[in-house]
Amino acid sequence: MIFNMKVRKKFYMKKSTKETYMTIIRAIKLQNYSFADPFPGKRLDFERGLLYNINRKIYMKTVEANMALIAIIDDDEHINNMLANLLTREGYSVMQGYSGTEALYMLSEKRPDLVLLDLMMPGLSGEEVLRKIKGVPVIIMSAKADIQDKVSLLLDGAADYITKPFDTSELLARITVQLRKTAGEYSGVISCNGLTLNTDVREASFGENTVRLTKTECAILKLLMNNPGQVIAKSVILDRISLDTPDCVESSLKVHVSNLRKKLREITDRDCIEAVWGIGFKFN
Repeated sequence: MIFNMKVRKKFYMKKSTKETYMTIIRAIKLQNYSFADPFPGKRLDFERGLLYNINRKIYMKTVEANMALIAIIDDDEHINNMLANLLTREGYSVMQGYSGTEALYMLSEKRPDLVLLDLMMPGLSGEEVLRKIKGVPVIIMSAKADIQDKVSLLLDGAADYITKPFDTSELLARITVQLRKTAGEYSGVISCNGLTLNTDVREASFGENTVRLTKTECAILKLLMNNPGQVIAKSVILDRISLDTPDCVESSLKVHVSNLRKKLREITDRDCIEAVWGIGFKFN
């Protein structure tokens, strides 16, 4: 953290202020943020400036976590960047790859919600990449217009096929349809770091150990497991689970999370959920 050293030496704080300051420092270390002092010599304004920046960055990270993530795999840099700009403007989060080999490495690091895949690329071809992608809808983008090529790719696992050049409005419509299908066909099973959640029967399992969850606990765990490593603010958790558990309020959220952590600890012998003091929770 960067700020005026003279201000630092004169940093006198009451107990309540010190607790707030320590919360800020924890958040900075957790999120790896760095801030300069925007108001040198003004202790109160300095603290407010830090809090504003931290809250804004946490909010933006939360928004990004809730966006559908689309992977664009195309060796044509112009098309790749054009699609990235288009999807970003439409409210999607994007990841970009420019070859088949890079695509597989990128997909092994992070699982997107949908893949836009070109066929003719250096390294591994689009056809080879397609056969290695499992559990994610893939829309093929190619200049190949032969009907047999389309049939072959659809049978190999592609969810859809759009011929280049295409109208961007048509592509956006096809993306919306595929994401809608994915949401509708969701199996109700989420797995992360050896822990499996079955939302249909509200059970969490680790190896041969299984524990039953309440409706609220299941909704909380589902949200956290879908965003591993991301700090989810309490207000966001309440908003996202409101459809499943409208009776859950901020005063009872801490109790539900505490019970959930205890149940998960019983079957995993570890703390799967970390409480970030003053902010929210994250799934480790």
